Amino acid sequence: MTPELVALRDTVRALIARTPPAEAWPKLCAEVGVSGLAIPERHGGVGAGLPELCVVAEELGRALTPAALLGSAALTATALVAADAGPLLPRIAAGDTAALAWTGADGRWDPVAPACRAEHGRLHGTAHYVLDGDTADLLVVAAHTPTGVALFQVDPADTERVATPALDSARPLGTVTLTGSPGEALTAEGSDALWAARDVARVVLAAEQVGAAAHCLETTVAYTKQREQYGHPIAWPTCTSGWRRPARRCGRPRTPRAPAGRGRPRWPASTAPRRSRRPPPR
Repeated sequence: MTPELVALRDTVRALIARTPPAEAWPKLCAEVGVSGLAIPERHGGVGAGLPELCVVAEELGRALTPAALLGSAALTATALVAADAGPLLPRIAAGDTAALAWTGADGRWDPVAPACRAEHGRLHGTAHYVLDGDTADLLVVAAHTPTGVALFQVDPADTERVATPALDSARPLGTVTLTGSPGEALTAEGSDALWAARDVARVVLAAEQVGAAAHCLETTVAYTKQREQYGHPIAWPTCTSGWRRPARRCGRPRTPRAPAGRGRPRWPASTAPRRSRRPPPR
């Protein structure tokens, strides 16, 4: 990594370490500006790129910190930047959470098949698995139009939002239902922006999982250095260090193999099995 990425990693890691998990994301937005990493400077962002997003995501995954990085700063912000839809970007860069209502119940995240549709300025449909969908300050909806797929800004108060139970409690999901909700078109064509947003979100999610896996590895190594067995830490006797456990003598020796063509095997005098003199039971 470059010195700038290392400095960003160390700053984020130190802030997460000294901050309660529920308060980490607002502080990261205010002190580091992580909510605006993918937003150009002309829209109030940092003007960074995917490497910076991945560095922050890895540190968030390492500590399993609840954050709106994936749904707001990566997915929604990238879609708006790719679509050149600037009105909402300054608010996202300032720390407001944005959600992108996109996929249906099948969870395909297809850029050309969003779950909602737009008719005469009104939006209809139900979007599932919306990241931060039940609590987001800003709501962007991908919807079918007569000319293709477009992005719309919708007031969250004009929708029905329900929290969806998720396996990962640090990543809230929501279901957003629109029944004739008014929407303001942000771009006439949004499918290309959705393709770009999905690619970025996949990479950021993978970086977050790398951080979680690295933390598991570190804790496992630390445990193996402390846990003792047979008077030594279990991490000490490893095959790579050339250590071998001494062989133990079993109660009964192995049966020797007879050489080919030599008949029955012969036991050494010191290891020949003894025959019992007790009479067999009746």
